[in-house]
Amino acid sequence: MRKTMGMWREHVSKVSGATSVTVYSEPVPPGERWFLQRVVLVDETTDAANCLVGIDARTHSHPLYYFKDLVKAEYGSQELKAWLFEGERLRFDWTDVGAADQLRIFITGHKQGE
Repeated sequence: MRKTMGMWREHVSKVSGATSVTVYSEPVPPGERWFLQRVVLVDETTDAANCLVGIDARTHSHPLYYFKDLVKAEYGSQELKAWLFEGERLRFDWTDVGAADQLRIFITGHKQGE
């Protein structure tokens, strides 16, 4: 039986170098699985940025949600319910951003282990 290990709270910050950028969360370590509950995104510099959130499973990416036309410096929030298993991580494909944009991602969920 798996036991709950605690909350998964992750903050990822990235400065874009082009008009599109891909950002990843930490991968799920061996013997664990993580349950995603909510993702919050913000582009602190550019209006109308877009971001496709998905699960990166090494061999493919499975889309979960598309944030469209995020307003500059305004937080976009979405409840997402999905399990991530060993080796998987979240993938954030940002488009329509400017060079040197400050991109911030907040992830909330919980972790389970063997």
